[in-house]
Amino acid sequence: MRYINKSVFIEALQFDGRNLPDVEEFIEFSNVMSATILNNVLWLIVQTHDKAEVQRISLMPNDYLVKDASGWITPLDPDILKNGWIPFNYQK
Repeated sequence: MRYINKSVFIEALQFDGRNLPDVEEFIEFSNVMSATILNNVLWLIVQTHDKAEVQRISLMPNDYLVKDASGWITPLDPDILKNGWIPFNYQK
C-alpha cells in the first residue's frame, strides 16, 4: 500500500507478528543482515539502501515499516500512519 501526505509518497508494510518473509522482501532481502522475532517483537539489522550505514529497527505487531522515495526504512506506529497519511493506490 502507498500513502501520501503533503505530496510526499511513502510505501508501508504492516508487521503482523508472523510476516517476516514479507518484511524481508519489502526491505529487499539482500539488505537484511539479521532478523529475529523474540516475544513477538521483530528485531532487524539492515543496511541502508546505499549500503553506507546500518539501521537497527524494532517492530511490535501492527507497527508499520515505511520506505520513503530515497529508500530509507523507518518504523511507524499505526496511529501516526492512519492519522497523518492518506492511502493512495495506483497501478504500476
